[in-house]
Amino acid sequence: MVPRLFPFFRHALVGVRRAVVQALQTFAEMADPVSKSETSSDPVLVSDAGASWISSECLWLVLQNLVLETDTGILEASAKLWHTLLKRVRVDTVLRPLDIEQMFTLAATPLGTALPPALLRRNGSASSRHNVDAAMIQQDLGLLSRETVLQCRVAAGVALGRLCALWPVPSRAQVFGIVLERGLKSGWALQTQLAAVVVEECAMAERIEASGSFNATDSLAHMVWSGEFSEPALMNSLRSSVLEVVGSASSFHDMRGAMQHARAECHGLHEIAGVRDALPEPFTLAAAQYAIGAGFEPVLLAAAKNAKTALIERRSRAQAAVDTCAALEQQYVVGVRASAAGAAIALGQLPAKLNALLRAVMAAIRSEESKVLQLRAGVAAARMAALCYCVEGPHRASAADKMVGNLSALVCADAWTTPVFADRKQSDTILMLDVVQHEQSDAQMATAAA
Repeated sequence: MVPRLFPFFRHALVGVRRAVVQALQTFAEMADPVSKSETSSDPVLVSDAGASWISSECLWLVLQNLVLETDTGILEASAKLWHTLLKRVRVDTVLRPLDIEQMFTLAATPLGTALPPALLRRNGSASSRHNVDAAMIQQDLGLLSRETVLQCRVAAGVALGRLCALWPVPSRAQVFGIVLERGLKSGWALQTQLAAVVVEECAMAERIEASGSFNATDSLAHMVWSGEFSEPALMNSLRSSVLEVVGSASSFHDMRGAMQHARAECHGLHEIAGVRDALPEPFTLAAAQYAIGAGFEPVLLAAAKNAKTALIERRSRAQAAVDTCAALEQQYVVGVRASAAGAAIALGQLPAKLNALLRAVMAAIRSEESKVLQLRAGVAAARMAALCYCVEGPHRASAADKMVGNLSALVCADAWTTPVFADRKQSDTILMLDVVQHEQSDAQMATAAA
């Protein structure tokens, strides 16, 4: 009966999609969780007969739901369903190594690039007249916000991290290690971020399991757990890779389109000036900034008077293109480094020098536009403080004190939310009464103007 529900996963109606997920959640909870093998020293999971309907196709459709679903309620329900399903089967008997690689490829498709059609499960969709996923599949950022896409991708990354933690130890490094190492070194911002998210979630899933911290009241236990992971060699290798990303991530293939546009504008600037195009290859952001900055001044001085106006106008266009590239690079660098820092912190052993981790996490908390990524950075900061205070020893407490102080200053930066009383020493009015009066005055002025 369960396979008959599959065509309705991506139905046009939200209520139908929600009902499918809820029905599968009910079926999954009816089956007993798998148990550990009593005949092996390795915690291999044994499949439960009541969960025989949980197939590769079922897991693929749930993961695809995480990548495609824009409704937050269904997305959260799909994440819960995924976690329940993984607890009911021996995952290496249902999924192949190729499935893991393809799942990561689908989840880590660069923003703005259409999702690979070969990796999407159509499964005889019951809604052929209207494709509810068209915008998400085509990655049309004119119809979808970056935040919505990132919310889905991060949810998929979290799901793959939990799958990694449940994969049998003997083959975990071979199956996940290669995929994650390749993702961390791919040069694509989203692939690197998603690989870091998978590492972080795998580490935290193991920590929660090992520390026995399943209650919200005992949430600190898994943060300060200092035992060994079930696959220490893999985790040590991944720790080195994520720390390398934290310290060196600076340019990404995702910027290729913006850089091509900036190069065309700089080339057009040279053409108007009558200068032979001497733009360097590869064309970098630094080269673009030089072309419209220090490199532009002698060109402008040497230009004829009647050409200077056109040059200045063209420089303004080039400046806008270069500024867009700089903003994109900053956005990617902040997001990637913060994700890698979160993974490094989750792995538990902090490096000798914490400056890179501190800068990465604080930069994301301060300037990350995505609430999803900003929240993850905040959680990483809390974990780092817990490690410094409770595990690493007194010599690390000063670093945590500095971070907490910076966070406090950031929280208090909005003078309307947390007023700076030092600036109001000479005021005789009640502060909040003054605020209300200002707001009422502004509202009256707006009404009068209308």
